[in-house]
Formats: sequence, structure tokens, C-alpha cells
Amino acid sequence: MTPDAIYDFFMEVAEGSPLPVVLYSFPAVTAGIEMDSDLLIRISKAHPNIIGTKFTCGDTGKLARVARSMDTKTPSQPGKSYWAVAGLADFALQGLVAGASGVVAGGANVLPKTCVRVYELFRQGRFDEAMKAQSLLSEGDWPHTGAGIGATKAVLQQVYGYGGHGRSPLRRLSSKTAESIVAHMKDVLAFESTL
Repeated sequence: MTPDAIYDFFMEVAEGSPLPVVLYSFPAVTAGIEMDSDLLIRISKAHPNIIGTKFTCGDTGKLARVARSMDTKTPSQPGKSYWAVAGLADFALQGLVAGASGVVAGGANVLPKTCVRVYELFRQGRFDEAMKAQSLLSEGDWPHTGAGIGATKAVLQQVYGYGGHGRSPLRRLSSKTAESIVAHMKDVLAFESTL
């Protein structure tokens, strides 16, 4: 897969889509295909129907380069209409510091108040508090996101009483595994309950 092939593909998608297109930088789910910042910028500047990038790759350097080049809208700067978002709660604060517009993270389903708290503290310039909240968030996000969507759903079910279980081919987590994941999240869940 070459950068030109990826570029051509996204031009075709952007041209044919009635909806705006958001690029997704997540090599773990694209068989390792990596779009570097140069390619993301090239694609984003080439078509007005491409409105942003979600960085689930965790590469804050790449996010920063794209955000700067595209004059991204951020919590403190109006910028243009281009959005660059951090894609994991695990690096919410780091993404915001790097120039992200916000955070779109699966972990926000389990820890919504903590995610919002990190964002609010960042916007208020309360960086020491934001770093403490982010540290808890990172520690609590990893046990379920690292184990996959089935684990996130199991934690939702265990903690909040909804979420159910993943559909086939996802395997259902045992109660023991779900309880172990929740136990590893005890500190951030306690923090979440205070918000």
C-alpha cells in the first residue's frame, strides 16, 4: 500500500460521499497501514469534504503537526473548521496540549465525568490538577480498552448495569475477568463517583 494509493482512495471517497469525511489514524485496526502526518496533511488539504482526523494511534507528534498545518479548531483557538481529535482517553490531556480539538474516546463510555474533568481543567489552565486527573484516567482506561470492546462492555455492565456483552465473534468475558478489570480501575472509579 503506497501513500499515493491511500491518497487516491480518500479523494474518491471524499468526492462521492454526501457526508463529511473524517480520517482515522489507527494502524492497529488497518493491518498496520500507517498514514504519517505528511500524508494526512496532503489528503486533508486536497478536498473540502475532509473535515478532520481522529488520532487513535496515540501519536501526539503527528497530531501536533496536522493540527498546526490545518489550523485546527481547539478549545482556546477558533481556528478553521478542521478538527483533530485524540482518540483514546489514555492520552486526552496530551492530545489537548498537542493541539487537539477535543477527545473522542471509547473510555468516555466508562469514565465520562473524568474525561470531561480533564478537558475542563485543561481549558481553565489548571494543569497540575489536569495531570493528576489524566494520570488516574490513563491508569483506569488501560485495563478495559487494552482488553478490547468486549471488556469495555463488560465493565459498563458490571459498574453501571448496562452495556451487555459483545456480539459474535467477540468472546464474552468471564465474571471473574470482568471483576478483575473493575478492581484494577478502583481508584479512577472512586474519583468518577465524586464528580
